[in-house]
Amino acid sequence: MDPTPVTIKLSHIHCYDEADGIGSAEPYLWTVFFKIDGDTAHVNAQLTLQGTATVVTTPGNHGNLPGGVDDGEVVTIPPALGEFTTLLTPMHIEGRSETLPGVVGCIVVLMEQDATPDAAVAHGHVALNTAVEDALNALIPTLNFLHTGPTEAEIKAMTDKVGQQVADAISDGVSLWDWLTVVGDMDDKIGTAVFHVSQSDIIQALLNGIPIEQTWNNNGSWKMVGRIHAVIDALDITCIDKPSGNAQAHRIMQVGGLYNGQPWRLGTDDVIRWIQAGIQFYVSGADGSRSQVQYYQHWTSNANPTGQYIATVPDGSKADNLLSLPRIA
Repeated sequence: MDPTPVTIKLSHIHCYDEADGIGSAEPYLWTVFFKIDGDTAHVNAQLTLQGTATVVTTPGNHGNLPGGVDDGEVVTIPPALGEFTTLLTPMHIEGRSETLPGVVGCIVVLMEQDATPDAAVAHGHVALNTAVEDALNALIPTLNFLHTGPTEAEIKAMTDKVGQQVADAISDGVSLWDWLTVVGDMDDKIGTAVFHVSQSDIIQALLNGIPIEQTWNNNGSWKMVGRIHAVIDALDITCIDKPSGNAQAHRIMQVGGLYNGQPWRLGTDDVIRWIQAGIQFYVSGADGSRSQVQYYQHWTSNANPTGQYIATVPDGSKADNLLSLPRIA
């Protein structure tokens, strides 16, 4: 397994019910991204994971999301809060040729602003960052080759520990006078969530990626959505599926290849959609040539109602044409 460029993107939050009574909600978001991979961790001869996690924090507290949110509105998460791109590296196993896939993820805390002082919230944010790093580093030596990822119970224990430390930090940062002044109207926690996925799962998901979705029915009703995906600019096609018989059906139906050692398959319509989205596809010939694949418009038929098909860009070589490739096994 080679290093895999990966992006986590938390795109937006749906507000179905802001539950703030009179006035609009003022949500804000804490995000902490992390990875456990070959950059800072490895598996020792006893098959136990050793090392530390990579933790990436994000800025902002009160006001880091667009405010004045009412029922039915959608809040776009700014890239500074919701996007993290990294190179996920497999972990070396001492004395072996095998590697262990890396893990990448994020911890999210969605809050609703009331009257907690800015300084207390900032203190809680710092505590969250520290607690995440401490919890992950404590988790690492509990993982071994036969236990390649944290269980749901371990994730819950880690989340509970992080959440408690954040709550304690906010309480410690609020003076008695602050509490009396705001009559206990402190910021509300809408919810927390932990997302994590292995490098192998990201590779298998290919271009579609792995969706992120979290619903909270606390202090209203909210749903956050996003995606974790490999950063892929181009794919090499090495095999095709093309029916024989009636000329009307002579359209390539499916193509395939390898990405980071894993086989992939895509239908022609999906290939066209990804080409339109900016992904490039290529065919390499035995003569050393390499031709880009494009989509074209042909006549329509029952087998191809859109009339669209894929073919390599003419380059003078027949060795890198799609039709020169072997059939999908």
